[in-house]
Amino acid sequence: MFAKKSVIGHKGLPFHCPHTEDDLRVIYESLDTGLNKGASFLDLGCGKGQLLSLLVEKYEGTGLGIDTNSASLSAVRTPKTGSVETLCEDMCSWIERSKENARVFDVVMCIGSLRSGRQDEMLRTLSAFVRPGGYMIIGELVWIKEPSQYFLDFLEMKKSDNTSQEELASPITESGLTRIHHQSLRSLESYECAIHRNVEEWASVSKDDPDCEKILELSTAWTNFTREYGWETWSFCTIIAQKPST
Repeated sequence: MFAKKSVIGHKGLPFHCPHTEDDLRVIYESLDTGLNKGASFLDLGCGKGQLLSLLVEKYEGTGLGIDTNSASLSAVRTPKTGSVETLCEDMCSWIERSKENARVFDVVMCIGSLRSGRQDEMLRTLSAFVRPGGYMIIGELVWIKEPSQYFLDFLEMKKSDNTSQEELASPITESGLTRIHHQSLRSLESYECAIHRNVEEWASVSKDDPDCEKILELSTAWTNFTREYGWETWSFCTIIAQKPST
C-alpha cells in the first residue's frame, strides 16, 4: 500500500526526494570542476535512478544503481549517452560483499537511503568506494530541532535513528573528504504538498480502485501530521564532499 502510494504521489516530480531543479544545478556545478567524460557513478538505494541517469547522460559515463525494489529498477531510464546497470539487492549486503575488494567510482551517491541508526557506519564505509579526487553526494533527513515524543511515537522511531546536519557531515569529513557544498535546510513543505496533491488528483479519477479510499486516507493523515509536527522538526540535508586526489 505504501509503495503504491509512493508511485502515485511522485508522478511528475523530478526526484523521489525533496531535491529540485535548483539542487540539480548545484550538483552539476559542484562536480564539473573535477569530473571528465566517462565518469563512473554508484547510486545506493537508487529507486528509479532519476539523478543517476541524468549524471551518466551528462558525463557520457557508466552507472550502477542498487535497490531492493525491482519495480523501481525496471523504471530506471536508459540514458541517451553512457550506460546504467541495475542490481536488485539490499545495499548493505552489497557493501559488505564488495568492501574487501572495493571497486572505486568517481561519484558515490546515497539519497534518502541511509539506514536509521547506522548513518555513521555507512558513511565511513562508503568513502572507500570513492576514487581519489572523486565525490560523495549524501541526502538525508536531519533534525533541526528536538523532536517531541509524540512525533517519535507516531513514526515508531527513536531520536537516534536520525542525526543533526553537523552529525551527518561528521563521519564524511572524518573519512578525509572535504565538504564543497552543504545545503542543510531544504524544506519538506512543498515536497509533501506536491505528493498529496498528486494523490488527491489520482483519487478523484480512481474511485473504482479498491485501494483508493485507503491510499487517500493515508496520504491525508501523513500530510496533516507533517504540517503540524514535521516541517519544523526535520529537514532534508544535502552534502557534496570531495576526496583528496592523493
